[in-house]
Amino acid sequence: MASLWRHIYHAPSASNQCCLTLRSTGPATAGGVSLARSGFATVARQAYTARLRGPVSSNVRPHMPAWSQITIQPQDAALASLRNSWKWMLGDAWTPLMFSAIGDVFFEVPAGTVWWLSTATGSLEQIADSRDEFRELLGTEKADEWFLPGLVEALHSSGKILESEQCYTYAIFPVFAEGSFSVENMNPVSAAEHYAFSGHVHESIRQLPEGAKVKVTVTE
Repeated sequence: MASLWRHIYHAPSASNQCCLTLRSTGPATAGGVSLARSGFATVARQAYTARLRGPVSSNVRPHMPAWSQITIQPQDAALASLRNSWKWMLGDAWTPLMFSAIGDVFFEVPAGTVWWLSTATGSLEQIADSRDEFRELLGTEKADEWFLPGLVEALHSSGKILESEQCYTYAIFPVFAEGSFSVENMNPVSAAEHYAFSGHVHESIRQLPEGAKVKVTVTE
């Protein structure tokens, strides 16, 4: 994990430290969503989407990038990393449905409801009562909020284009006050690394109170 964090921070030496501030408190579970983090995730994404929105329909919307640009298809290694690294929150009984280019996961639980895991903020939110409802919502403005197509286009324009088996990750996760949904804060990495790293970060801070200061030390 340390080598990955150094890579996305571009840390020049074998040891690097920074202090980050946690925005909000409490992990989410499929049985009880953390309203603080879930609410922040929604507000932050809506604010960003308002700046970069082009109206999104085929479940394609007129100015939305192709689904192949804003989603990924993780391979077995990445899926194993996702299940292992997020088991503390998601457990085992879930079926993945879609994966966004910005590292988020949409999945179904045995009850038939569909959930959205934001790996940026560590929030978990029920977004549909069924797969059919989820498919319908993909043709609405909800897709802008979930997949941030404007941000993905901006990343492409800056030269940050995903290769096979990659997704975007964050230099500083937006769960911290210093983090953001921005081109400057995001870089391509392997999906397996992103799922492992994000799961590790959010599991490590899940018991911390709002406003807690977190010292990050990167070493070999």
